[in-house]
Amino acid sequence: MIVCIAFAANAQWVDDPATNTLINSSHNEYNELYQSRCPNGDFFVQFCNMNGGDWNPKLMYVTKDGVPMWDEPVFMGQSGSTMSTGVSMAATTDCCAVSHFAREEGGYGPYAYKVNAQGEIVWGPIKTADIAEGAYQCRTEVVADENGGVWVSTTDFEQGIHVRHISADGTMGDDIRIPVGDLGGVQKMLAADDGGVLVAYQSYDASQGWTAYDETIKVTKIDASGNIVNTQTMMNTTTIQGWKFMNIIPDGMGGGWCWIEHCGGEVDAFNVYVMHFSAEGNCTTYADHPLGVQVSPTDELYYRLEASGTYDVVTGDLILAFRETDAAYQIYNSVRIVRVSQSGELLNGAGGTVIVPVSETSIGQFSIACAPDRSVTLLYCSAKDYNDGQIMAIGTDPAFSILWEKDFNTNECVPSSKETTAYGSYEYADGQFVIFFQDVRDGVNGLYGQNIQKDGTMGPVIENPCNAPTDLYGEQYEDGENYGAHITWTATTGNELSFNIYRGETPAEVELIGETTETEYFDELTGAEGGFIYAVRAVCEEGESDPATTPEGVEYVVVNIVDHTGITENCEDDITIHQNGNDIIINGINAESIEIYNISGQLVRHADANNVISTSDMNAGMYLINVKANDKIISKKVVIN
Repeated sequence: MIVCIAFAANAQWVDDPATNTLINSSHNEYNELYQSRCPNGDFFVQFCNMNGGDWNPKLMYVTKDGVPMWDEPVFMGQSGSTMSTGVSMAATTDCCAVSHFAREEGGYGPYAYKVNAQGEIVWGPIKTADIAEGAYQCRTEVVADENGGVWVSTTDFEQGIHVRHISADGTMGDDIRIPVGDLGGVQKMLAADDGGVLVAYQSYDASQGWTAYDETIKVTKIDASGNIVNTQTMMNTTTIQGWKFMNIIPDGMGGGWCWIEHCGGEVDAFNVYVMHFSAEGNCTTYADHPLGVQVSPTDELYYRLEASGTYDVVTGDLILAFRETDAAYQIYNSVRIVRVSQSGELLNGAGGTVIVPVSETSIGQFSIACAPDRSVTLLYCSAKDYNDGQIMAIGTDPAFSILWEKDFNTNECVPSSKETTAYGSYEYADGQFVIFFQDVRDGVNGLYGQNIQKDGTMGPVIENPCNAPTDLYGEQYEDGENYGAHITWTATTGNELSFNIYRGETPAEVELIGETTETEYFDELTGAEGGFIYAVRAVCEEGESDPATTPEGVEYVVVNIVDHTGITENCEDDITIHQNGNDIIINGINAESIEIYNISGQLVRHADANNVISTSDMNAGMYLINVKANDKIISKKVVIN
């Protein structure tokens, strides 16, 4: 099937939030909003128009500059109600969108369509699972693989969860069933780095009734061939009263984060709980509570609700925003942000940092993103009355100190509704954070979009003609009794006059320390210890470039400097450091402490008074191990497979 679409280029991002960028106004409602970004930076935006019972999903294609490329949305399905409660959408690596949803027409069940950037339906409808009549109540999900295909999943209340791979050309793989007990709950998916998929889901013991039941949340790893290779319980509790909302996001390192909002019951209720899982689906977070890490201590005077998260692009930490409200009336609201390490430590303290102070304003619908320099942007809806809501933006540094605040000047953002802003936005790309939302301007309901840059600037992103270097890398070097940091990078412009080198203790506090015309720099640090942050900028006739980036897109490197005095690397015959399976073992000495650093100089593992340290949940790669014993530091590089 081919749908003819007229192309338009009549808008782009604006720097005046009073106007925002109108994407489409041909429908009177824009519900169940989803947005997903293509590899080229452009966006697909999906919505449903529920007025009159037409719940079929529709798509728009918008460039990264804010230009809607179609005059009218692509319509998927047939006329009439689909009664879908599980609409989902994902952009693929070949810059298409796959929509996965349930409908009544043509037989009960979930269906998928693939639409390209020209508005043509590439394939579909494809029925992705055979389930019993009444499938319109099912929950559907879709995530993209690395080859233009997708993984889709559907909850079946009788048969468990159906998972299936669909290749770029529409060829379907086997129907993989995940058993979930008496009743399958919400399921979410993440694409795995090895071509497989990670599925997080809830399961209940429905025989206990709907007001009190046992529940577990599990993660199942399916490999690229469709084999279930691992299932682990992330959270476990008994006799829950009420309900939970669950979500997951990637950690940027192959694993993922899962959190739930425990919204009922008598024990530790109305709080948010967090767990982390590795690329293999193993739980890495250690918590005393069976539900996971509490973002804030239990307090019967307060509720913690409506959490939204992103990941730190450098450390993989979870950055989670949530609403705190009074338990008595739920009218006094504030917003807090908490940073959680993969081991479960609340890095900015239990309860996190207050970003929006307490007021009688309704607050909800959070979207949050972390930029390459680790600065954070939080978007949220704020309203004193039901129909006067504003989308607000706040920018912070990595420690959550507020740097700037902006108002999107919307008119009808409703904090209590999850229909106003699009689901699926939690990352920076092309120097901006983009959100799509529903609003009313001059009496006309429309789909709007707005970008915001990490410094709070809205409107067109001005590209620097002096391109930033790439392949930024740093490591410690030694030259006799002297040592320091060796920084390297790759020039990209070809007309660079020189390169400026910056160093500091935090990404926001680096200072210029040198200049070179080469693509490497030696910074002597004899006598110094600790982690040093380095940034590099090219200098051209037009001025200075943006910071150089690592292969992972980070705008700086951390070099861990160890004092040369007293350091050995297997230089004593009776001291050895070796790897045995998933363990690092130290022989010939009683270790006082063991520290493992990645190649960026980040501390990823620490153990006290132990000669064995596990690496089972660490990503493959090269690491530096420092063992402290008898006033010595024994250092060794190892490769973990």
